[in-house]
Amino acid sequence: MSIAELLEESQSTHCGYLLDNRGFHSGHQLCRDDIVEVIAENPEVLVVGTGASGLMKVLPELKQCLEAQGIKLIAEPTSEACNIYNQLCHSQKVVAALHLTC
Repeated sequence: MSIAELLEESQSTHCGYLLDNRGFHSGHQLCRDDIVEVIAENPEVLVVGTGASGLMKVLPELKQCLEAQGIKLIAEPTSEACNIYNQLCHSQKVVAALHLTC
């Protein structure tokens, strides 16, 4: 399944949020400022798609912030992150932040 198909399937569930990297401050580092609005929604899980080859990294400060708020972090290459999101969104309040450009 292509990323586009995975995203289409994800968006049709209406049980979470999806963000893509167009609004991220740095294309290959996910920081708290990138997802401050998402954190305010208090999801149970944040699924991060790190790109096709896993180049995007979650900054340690964001990991600490999520842990402090009890938000589980799952970071995987984007294709796998989409699959995980699609599995979890039916049973948990989940957000996906996806790096789509490489």
